[in-house]
Amino acid sequence: MERLSKPRHHFFFGFHRSFTFRRQFYTAVCILVLALSACTTGSAKRHYIVAEKLWSDGKYEAAVDEFEQVIRRDPDGEFGRKALFRAAMTEMIFLQRYVDALFKFQSFVEKSLPSSVHQWSAQVSIGEIFYTHLRRYRRAIRHYQYLVEHHPNKKDVPQFLYRIARSHFFLWNFDESIAVYEKLIARYPESEFVEKAEYEIGMSLFTSGEQTPGGHGPGMKVYQQAIQQFQSFIRKYPESNYRVQAQFGIAACLEEMDQLQQAYEQYQKIESIYPSPNVVKIKLIRIQERLAQRARPKRK
Repeated sequence: MERLSKPRHHFFFGFHRSFTFRRQFYTAVCILVLALSACTTGSAKRHYIVAEKLWSDGKYEAAVDEFEQVIRRDPDGEFGRKALFRAAMTEMIFLQRYVDALFKFQSFVEKSLPSSVHQWSAQVSIGEIFYTHLRRYRRAIRHYQYLVEHHPNKKDVPQFLYRIARSHFFLWNFDESIAVYEKLIARYPESEFVEKAEYEIGMSLFTSGEQTPGGHGPGMKVYQQAIQQFQSFIRKYPESNYRVQAQFGIAACLEEMDQLQQAYEQYQKIESIYPSPNVVKIKLIRIQERLAQRARPKRK
């Protein structure tokens, strides 16, 4: 007998029904995901509103707790990013939790577009924490160098260069410090930081002499360079608030060069105007003692 084949339309009907079922299933899953996402976003929004209310009431720690709830519920969304920035700012300014603030700022920078509203503010705050609050000068140097390289036209760049130079100074990298100060002066001659840079070059020269083994006596060229720098500074900025410190620097250089009488006269000039007059008095007393010791006849 001839075997009867199964009608072909049954096969296509079954395939169509299976395909329709899968499509309906995937649609239902997508709707569920969207619903859950909307629910999560709505929850994040509610926590964000509560956080802002607490912040307005001056309850900063509680506000940060709520911001962190937002971050957990919407880690990659708009509310999550806004909460990261607000929590970081609050911890830095009001709670002095600098390490926690640093991590949040860094996370915000990673998750935000370079053109986002608070991106630059977060980058500046990271530098502020490294430099001012944690005093991690090597990290501050790397961070500020990155900002200077990638954002050379920002108005903050002269300040960043100044802080790079100061960070090198604190790390006793005096040659690097002077080089960055000179770069700042050459590139931004109209900046308010130029005056400070001119003074700090003198301080870097003087301190490098202090840190040099055997750095005493009239042959120390670095002290002569420091004196010239301080004198140049005084001529350029006769009304500067740093003028008296520059005069003190000249006296200190002369003292280190063992030119005691000249150092004594320089200290006398600023005794009544130096911010810490007792420091100058101690200097004068010690120089008097050294001069008196020199005047004594040597024993045979």
